[in-house]
Amino acid sequence: MKLNRNFVQISTTALITSAAFIFYIKFFQAEHSGIAVALSEPISWSDAQKLMADYSRSEIMKTKYTASNGQVTVSVLKGFVFDAPDLSEIILSNHNGINPEKVLILFGQDGTFDDETGKQWPIMHLIAVGMRADGTILKDGIGGQVPSIYDKAEPCPPKCPL
Repeated sequence: MKLNRNFVQISTTALITSAAFIFYIKFFQAEHSGIAVALSEPISWSDAQKLMADYSRSEIMKTKYTASNGQVTVSVLKGFVFDAPDLSEIILSNHNGINPEKVLILFGQDGTFDDETGKQWPIMHLIAVGMRADGTILKDGIGGQVPSIYDKAEPCPPKCPL
C-alpha cells in the first residue's frame, strides 16, 4: 500500500505538538484552572514557528546528549522525530489487523538526568499506538505478531534540523 507522505508528515507534526502541549499542561500548569486546549487543525509553518519559539522560551522540558564535537550538552527539548514507516505501520498496516482512526501518543519516562544546576529532568519517551474512534487501544497483535506500538521517537535535539 502506497504511503501518502503529506498525511504522515501532518499527522506526525500534530501528534508531537499535541503531546508536548498536553505534557506542559499536565505537569507545569496543573495549579491553573483557566487553560484552554484547542482541537488539532492545520496551521502555517510561520504559526508553527511562533508556537515553537514561545515553547522554547518556557524551558519546559530539557534533553541531554553528546554533541558532534563530543561535548555533553543540555538544551531545551524541541520535539521528537518518528520514522515515517513506523507511523505508517500503525496507521495503514497495524499488526492488530485493524487500521485505527487515531494515533495515541503516550508519555513514558526512563530515569532522570541532572542539568548544569543540578536540577533533575525526566528522560522522556513518546509511545505511539493505534486507537479506534471509540477509544479502544490497539494493544494486542494477532497471529502471534508483536503489536504495532512504537517507542522509537528520537529526541530533538540532537536528531533534528532545528
